[in-house]
Amino acid sequence: MTNQAFATFVYGGYHKFLPFYTYCINKTYPEAAIVVFYLGGSLPANVKAILENNSTVFLYDDFTMEDAWLEQYKHRGAVKQSLRHLLPVSFFEAYDEVYMGDVDILMLKEHESLFKFHKKQAEKHRLPFSNKVRVLPDGTPSKRLTGLQYIITKLYYDKMQPVIDLVMQDQTARDEIFSKSQRNEEVLYYLCEKAFEYDLTTLVANERPWHGFHLGLIRGKDFLNEQTVAENSSIPFSEIKAQLSAMMEDPTFVKMVDNFFCPELFHALQFMQIDVPKHVKERYQKKIRQQNVKKWKRRLRKKLRF
Repeated sequence: MTNQAFATFVYGGYHKFLPFYTYCINKTYPEAAIVVFYLGGSLPANVKAILENNSTVFLYDDFTMEDAWLEQYKHRGAVKQSLRHLLPVSFFEAYDEVYMGDVDILMLKEHESLFKFHKKQAEKHRLPFSNKVRVLPDGTPSKRLTGLQYIITKLYYDKMQPVIDLVMQDQTARDEIFSKSQRNEEVLYYLCEKAFEYDLTTLVANERPWHGFHLGLIRGKDFLNEQTVAENSSIPFSEIKAQLSAMMEDPTFVKMVDNFFCPELFHALQFMQIDVPKHVKERYQKKIRQQNVKKWKRRLRKKLRF
């Protein structure tokens, strides 16, 4: 069996997803390692404790890179997301395959292993990575990959590490990539373009399955619909609901939901009509009301200033 790992790059309040992210991977891919980079500060003690007590997790808390130069570039979203594409091989040498994904995606069981799917897609094009070039509304290829990247570690870094070293050490090389990028996925596109030779049309035609349930679909709102779920997951809605229902029958997961406040998960459970213990439901409803009042007061103060 090959050594497989999931990796995620986290900062700020996104740490709230980590207990659920690691739980789902442990259930679905129990043999896989989980490599967590938490950028800029230390994790809250309760989150850090649950990760450190998990033998499959390798945590880099208060993670830093030489990133002061990032401040000169303006990206949509958080520019520091680009750093995950510049992580050196030293973090992944123990693994044959790595899937770099988002922390707010719950990895669920599929009919085909994530690693098997992506390795087949990579080998089909004789490339050491599997990803997809996004298409613009008019159907033409963009200069943007997705942020979800599978790699065959040694083959990938044999070509990518020299490019990473150049970008990290040379201002001109950085400017060449970052000055024409607006998003971290564009940075990844230009890095791969420098490191590998391939036919662009093959990456446009690639599949980009969402391996699980993306809690980010509910970020900033309290509603969801089946169509949105279906369009953003390779797993049928009924299977997502069944797997989340089974998790809510696990006392460990229920305790996690209670201890680590995650309104996106709570709203998803409510939408899918999955039973939540009364005391957990009441606590969430109370805290969500409190948050809504704070948001309303902030908006009111902002209006009064004008």
